[in-house]
Amino acid sequence: MNPIDFARSIRARERAVGYWVVLDDPVATERLARVGYDYVCLDAQHGLMGYEGLRNGFLAIDAGATSQAWVRAASNEAAGIGRALDAGATGVIVPLVDCCAHRWAQQVRPRAGRDLLPAHRHRRPLPGRLRRST
Repeated sequence: MNPIDFARSIRARERAVGYWVVLDDPVATERLARVGYDYVCLDAQHGLMGYEGLRNGFLAIDAGATSQAWVRAASNEAAGIGRALDAGATGVIVPLVDCCAHRWAQQVRPRAGRDLLPAHRHRRPLPGRLRRST
């Protein structure tokens, strides 16, 4: 399932089955991504991985080619969320959001979409809204 269809299914509150990864082990992460989960989520908040571990995990999920690569960000700061997206996340779970106003304040949404696609995803077709804005 591509990221846009996955987002639509989440918004429609359809069931999604995923796996949470807390260790920096790209081989195990790639195998999990090949099992057929809808998503594999790297836990940067409670997991035992830094930026390099996230990047390696996203590369492993991408190599599995069946699951969406999600991350629970280490914090609710925009810079860290942006780094996770740049590393390859297709979705972000933002921790420590206490109210709706806080959610909107922390949202990372450039007007024309993301300004950078991770190098390992450069061969994939761009979503329609990104094609139109470039």
